[in-house]
Amino acid sequence: MNTFGKHLILDIWLQDKITAFTVDSILDLVRSQFTVVAETNHPFEPQGLTHVCILAESHFTIHTYPEHQYLSMDLYICNDGFDLGVFEKTILALFKINRYRSETILRGRGAAQRLPDFSEQRVEEWK
Repeated sequence: MNTFGKHLILDIWLQDKITAFTVDSILDLVRSQFTVVAETNHPFEPQGLTHVCILAESHFTIHTYPEHQYLSMDLYICNDGFDLGVFEKTILALFKINRYRSETILRGRGAAQRLPDFSEQRVEEWK
């Protein structure tokens, strides 16, 4: 079995409030791109949510922090040909964003490697 994997870590600070629509938009994208075999979530009081998708390709998680308009996501996939950069840009295009930070790590073949180096970007730099 191939042990190669790619791990995207994505932090997003939104301009607008986090709503159920925010999370649903991201989950709809995940469901359209991957084979979701199980899902679960945990709402927090007074606010916030963790949602986990177990994928045939591996996993996706999202954590919401509405009080900070902050989303924390990670996607780990074992699909050599999948372009995480396109997935990241698709998520970023869904919302009005103040800033974001992303990191992609190659896993499973020897030591972990970062691709590209850890970056923090404001939306203006990305457009």
